[in-house]
Amino acid sequence: MAGKDALVGHGASTKASSKATSKATSKATTQAARQLVLLGLLLQALHVLFGVTAIIGLLVTHSRRAITEGTVYHSQLRWQFITFWLAAAGYSIGFYLWVSHQYIWVLPAVLIFLVYRLVVGTLYWRSERTLTRWL
Repeated sequence: MAGKDALVGHGASTKASSKATSKATSKATTQAARQLVLLGLLLQALHVLFGVTAIIGLLVTHSRRAITEGTVYHSQLRWQFITFWLAAAGYSIGFYLWVSHQYIWVLPAVLIFLVYRLVVGTLYWRSERTLTRWL
């Protein structure tokens, strides 16, 4: 009887240990996803000084986005991808209009839109909420 109780106790402790390990792994994964989103936000923000950082941010976050699956940060990475591509399209159109028609106002408008998107992304990142909006 004592052997059976010891075996039951061992199974319960293994389950508790498994839950604790799973919880620690989940917390580590969430922390890694949080840091990845922050890195993407910072690299996109730095594109004003160094244009290539936005592209580096897109490549890094896109290559590591699998770690964000199942966390609130997956939606925030999607927000960053959409922000990057909208800004790239806006800058392309703005540059074309500047060169061909001397309309320079499009470029600052795109920058303002990008800053708005980065601020919203940062607010959701700080509050650890899922970002479900598109604009």
